[in-house]
Amino acid sequence: MSVAFDSNVDLTVEIGFASNPYDTSYTYTDVSAYVLKIDIKRGRQQALSEIGTGFATVVFDNQDRRFDPTNTSSPYSPNVIPNKPIRISATYDSTTYRLFEGFIEQFPQQFVASGAQSITTVTALDAFALFKLARHTDNEVQELSSVRITNILNDIGWSSSKRDIATGVLDVQAVTEDNDALTALRLTANSEGGEIFIAKDGDVKFNNRRTLVLNQTSAGTFGVGAGEIPYNDVALNFDNVLLRNDWRITRVGGTEQIASDAASITKYGSRVVKRTGQLQVSDADALSVATQLENKFGEVGVRVDSMVFSPKSNTTIWTHALGAELFDRYTVKVPLPNADTLETDVNIQRVAHKIDAKNKTWTWTINTSPANELGVWLLGLTGNSELGESTRLGF
Repeated sequence: MSVAFDSNVDLTVEIGFASNPYDTSYTYTDVSAYVLKIDIKRGRQQALSEIGTGFATVVFDNQDRRFDPTNTSSPYSPNVIPNKPIRISATYDSTTYRLFEGFIEQFPQQFVASGAQSITTVTALDAFALFKLARHTDNEVQELSSVRITNILNDIGWSSSKRDIATGVLDVQAVTEDNDALTALRLTANSEGGEIFIAKDGDVKFNNRRTLVLNQTSAGTFGVGAGEIPYNDVALNFDNVLLRNDWRITRVGGTEQIASDAASITKYGSRVVKRTGQLQVSDADALSVATQLENKFGEVGVRVDSMVFSPKSNTTIWTHALGAELFDRYTVKVPLPNADTLETDVNIQRVAHKIDAKNKTWTWTINTSPANELGVWLLGLTGNSELGESTRLGF
């Protein structure tokens, strides 16, 4: 059963001791009563980084050795072994939010307080860790990017119930090669101009190249004013970390396609990104991906680098701390010393939770990047499809 973190939130940690990673569903055992601390990190530092494998560490009280793989008297024996599924959840206002789902890497045994206390710090990784080690033999015809991702997941036996795949916009080339599944998934997503990651509920999530462009609705406003979601700390930056003004993409069998911003290059110097071996089916498609990326990263702007929240300090934070997902769009308002206010929209790039279940502390930290997709011209999108609103075409 879950345990009360405080009067507002119940915390639940479950391990699927009787289940295996590629099962179609998992049978979980609640181990919440033994949780001491939780640390979760998912996503990437900023928008030009690769989305990495999410991880969680959970510190358990192991005084009765129930998490000791050598203890045959453990109620979980003989299944205290690596690669067992684990999920972490929190319930607020009768709604349960998943915070992490992955697979246990290890059950180390630690003896602290001069050996008087036994703990185990379980480390878990999300499904990307499985996919990196799963062999996938590509033998695919030309098909939509989302179909290719579906076929890769089918090939390695990943459950169809653990997917959230947006319909692709671009086709990808036919391929015949042997590679790990994660490399094949990332190449397909890059060739589409989209993103692929493991969601907090353990699903494989694929955003096509239009997903963020078409999501112009802010999920809330982070700020210190009335009705806003209060934060503890915010770090702003005005730098060139996200500046890339010369994009060069070469598809297999094609020629290099270049999308560059001459004005930006004059102002800042050339900052080149080259991607080769891409799977677009035409040079025109490769150029459209390069152009979209240049539109997004070709100029410098103010960046909300990170924000820190204490959900216990204000209950309005809980639904966002527990419910927010990577790439969700939010508005940020930051009061400045001269009485001005910086207001900008961001997409979440990284989510971190640091929870002390014993001392009842919870810190939620996010890293963001500018949600500047609104700078393109999109037919049919009010405010963004009228002549004169923008000279940049969204694909």
